[in-house]
Amino acid sequence: MMAGSFVTVIPGRFAFIAPERFDLGNLYVTAGTLAALPRTPRRGDRARFKLAVTTDGRRRAIDLVLIEGKQ
Repeated sequence: MMAGSFVTVIPGRFAFIAPERFDLGNLYVTAGTLAALPRTPRRGDRARFKLAVTTDGRRRAIDLVLIEGKQ
């Protein structure tokens, strides 16, 4: 799993997460993935996730788990 921080969150629509490996760029998070979280994340919240690549080459963050507490 990878880790990163939310940089954009539009509740109920989408989000972007910046992975700790900056060479990947920001990753898209779908509304369905956001809905599966126990609470709506805020900008700066940290999460662990898996990287998925669609057949057209787009990168997505999937299987998100919020990292609670200080890191």
